[in-house]
Amino acid sequence: MCVLQAIDRPFDVSVFQGSAISSDRHPLGYAAGERHDLILFLRQPKGHEADPVVIEKLMRHAGWRKSMLSLLLVISDQTDAFGVDAALQDSYRSALEDGAAVVVCGNAA
Repeated sequence: MCVLQAIDRPFDVSVFQGSAISSDRHPLGYAAGERHDLILFLRQPKGHEADPVVIEKLMRHAGWRKSMLSLLLVISDQTDAFGVDAALQDSYRSALEDGAAVVVCGNAA
């Protein structure tokens, strides 16, 4: 089990779960029109709610459309530690460094 220690940062990371449809010419090669389950990690200023317009633009830029996402949790520096697998740990770090990360979990039913 991987454990992330909290670090005092001016950001929160919101974690969303849901699904989206892969767009034409998806950057990772997913076939156009397939719906996939995914997890979105989104960095934002501490204490601010995620902006749906920003999320939609980010998803389009990452090659996804018609996303249906719901907030799962918000990670802030008050979080002492939490266990995650390596892919989620890397995605959390990517969100802190780059602003966002998307983990594709599989095809949605």
